[in-house]
Amino acid sequence: MTTQTLTITDLLNDAPRLWTGHSGEQATGEQVAHHLEATIAYLERVGWERTFATTNDDAAELHVNDSMTVKGMLRSLIDWVRTQNTTGSRNLPLALSHIANTDDGDTDTHGIASRLCDFVIRARTNNTYANAAAWASKLGRTWPEVKQLLTEAADVARTHGPTA
Repeated sequence: MTTQTLTITDLLNDAPRLWTGHSGEQATGEQVAHHLEATIAYLERVGWERTFATTNDDAAELHVNDSMTVKGMLRSLIDWVRTQNTTGSRNLPLALSHIANTDDGDTDTHGIASRLCDFVIRARTNNTYANAAAWASKLGRTWPEVKQLLTEAADVARTHGPTA
């Protein structure tokens, strides 16, 4: 019995609509690579977390009392919102999604970048069912490993993706 080795090229050839986003339009390899690299920059800035956290133990609590001025309450609320803003978007799938809401990506590049990460993991693990989000949340996974995945997926996008 022989086992077939999955390659990025084989996986890409089996997904002819890979580069078409949910809008129905095609994204370029460069656009997808930019999305992936912006995700790296974002996670380096806010810090990567292996899993989604529903609570932020490190975040400041919202302290408001009746003796505060409206200005004081608003300042306290804004400071609290800032600490909450980065919670939950530090893991791989949510960070990729976060970039879709910035000038560095959109829904199309997000979907394609996610699928490319899956393809890279499938080729690495030689498993057609492997999923990058599950891989990134595995116990013991490290930021350098996740960063390498994103970097490799960006390289695949530039090498195999369509041009403008």
